[in-house]
Amino acid sequence: ESTYCSLMDQTTPPSKKPKIRELHRVQSVVYRPKDEMDADAEEPLRPLNGLVCPLLTDMYQITMAYSLWKNGRHERPSVFDLYFRKNPFHGEFTIFGGLEEAVRFLSDFKFKEDQIESLRMMMGPHIDPGFFEWLATLDCSQVTLVALKEGSVVFPRIPLLRVEGPMGVVQLLETTLLCLVNFASLVATNAARHRLAVGKGKEMLEIKTYSSELPSCINL
Repeated sequence: ESTYCSLMDQTTPPSKKPKIRELHRVQSVVYRPKDEMDADAEEPLRPLNGLVCPLLTDMYQITMAYSLWKNGRHERPSVFDLYFRKNPFHGEFTIFGGLEEAVRFLSDFKFKEDQIESLRMMMGPHIDPGFFEWLATLDCSQVTLVALKEGSVVFPRIPLLRVEGPMGVVQLLETTLLCLVNFASLVATNAARHRLAVGKGKEMLEIKTYSSELPSCINL
């Protein structure tokens, strides 16, 4: 049960802003537009799983982004937190995973022409064509990601990720980030529980990833 919630809209009057719980022991990643990278720099990070792309989402996020764009709210600075409500397996802890793939996803975030055409067909002719033109310009160059260290022992209701940027963009990141963090954290927590159960002196072999529901299992 993970949640990606809007912590605050930075245009809200100071008197109405909620208290912010600061993240401790964090690492911050700031993205630069790809055309600003040095010629000798390494290639931009790309997801390890080819299915991780802007369309790894649900239609709710697309329609929310359309509503924000249509009402001129898509550029408003916003902050979102990602956290979970209870530990898996009725346990007492969770191992935070999925940060690397989340960073790769944000670094490579860009709608391709065929993806935009698919959305145009699904959403129908009543959608303002300007929305699809806006989608074609999106990247995460204005997004900042703050996160706990991957592999940390974490607990319910403590933010794992904080995403800051234009509201329209960070809205489109929600489902994908939840998917990447949920699955990786679940597998990491399960592995840790097995290790605690068998002890340090025994070798463990994992042979069931082929039956996992998500394609991310091939990268474990």
